[in-house]
This record gives sequence, C-alpha cells and structure tokens, in this order.
Amino acid sequence: MKRIGWASVVLIAVILVCQSWGFYGHRRINRMVVFTLPPEMVGFYKRNIEFVTAHAVDPDKRRYASKNEAPRHYIDIDHYVKGGENSSEVMPRN
Repeated sequence: MKRIGWASVVLIAVILVCQSWGFYGHRRINRMVVFTLPPEMVGFYKRNIEFVTAHAVDPDKRRYASKNEAPRHYIDIDHYVKGGENSSEVMPRN
C-alpha cells in the first residue's frame, strides 16, 4: 500500500511540473532566442540581453495581478488567420 501511495505522489508531481514552463522557462527561452536572431538584430539584443531576460515574465505577472488580464494573455492566431488572409488586417486592435 505504501508503494502505491508514493508512486501516486511522484506521478502527480511529474504531471504538475511538466504542465507549465514557469518563470524559469520563459526567461531561459527568451535568453536563448537572442542567439537565433538575424545578424542585423543580434547586436542590439545581445547588448540588452539582461533586460530581455528579466522582463520575459512580465506578461505572466500581469496575468495573475488582475482577473481581467488572464483572457488577454494568449492570442490564438489560427482563429484570426484563415485561408491566406493577412493577419494585420483581421486582428482586433483593442
């Protein structure tokens, strides 16, 4: 019985950890993306990599600060771009 209990706890912990990136994931990805930019842009972003990394989680912080912010946190771009439409013409402005 103890063995099943521990296995359940470990399984639940793994599922919870794998469900989201967390702040660390956002910061890490934003930092690594700087090195994949085109040569014309990489200089500017490398000089400001600490700022980019530190502020990568700002949208998540705002999402938790207000109940009205959470629905605005994610944009389902496939919803707006269908059949070759230009996304800049169909995306809502507000």
